[in-house]
Amino acid sequence: LDTKFESYYQAASDAGLTIGVYFFSQALSENEAKEQAAWVNDNLISKEITLPVAFDYEYSSNILLSDGTSANSRLKSANLSKDMHTKIARTFCAEISSYGYVPIIYCTSDFLVNDIDGTSLSKQYGIWLARYNTSVFSTEDSKKTRYNGPVTMWQCTKSAVIDGVDGKCDLDFYYQPKTK
Repeated sequence: LDTKFESYYQAASDAGLTIGVYFFSQALSENEAKEQAAWVNDNLISKEITLPVAFDYEYSSNILLSDGTSANSRLKSANLSKDMHTKIARTFCAEISSYGYVPIIYCTSDFLVNDIDGTSLSKQYGIWLARYNTSVFSTEDSKKTRYNGPVTMWQCTKSAVIDGVDGKCDLDFYYQPKTK
């Protein structure tokens, strides 16, 4: 758990923001994905989560874990099949959904095409696409990326400058259906 989770959550809540969370996973099995979803749920009890709970499933780049070990290449070195990656993502999302949260899968375009069946998963769950090479996203733009399925959220940069936030941060768009 991020050491600043409680303070970030409280500040966002106090500011009246809608709140979602993501879980960075290096799960290597469906059982591990279930355990991770249960852990997320345990940490969200008593929290008002109004945006999706994201399953951030991608190869890591020297991520330091809470136990002091590095997750660098754990998922990559496991050499799991595309089918197994897809089953793991589906398992986490189903389990999170069983706790009453709306799941979403966060991946890069390449991961959604090469390492997981993004098209299949997008029929059941939202996709949060990390793609930093443009300032506008549209269906037409999807033809320029490897993944061309539906997108629920789009992370367009990790270098946004936002008033009230120290340093650079991610900037995301959440697409919702039009209401009358």
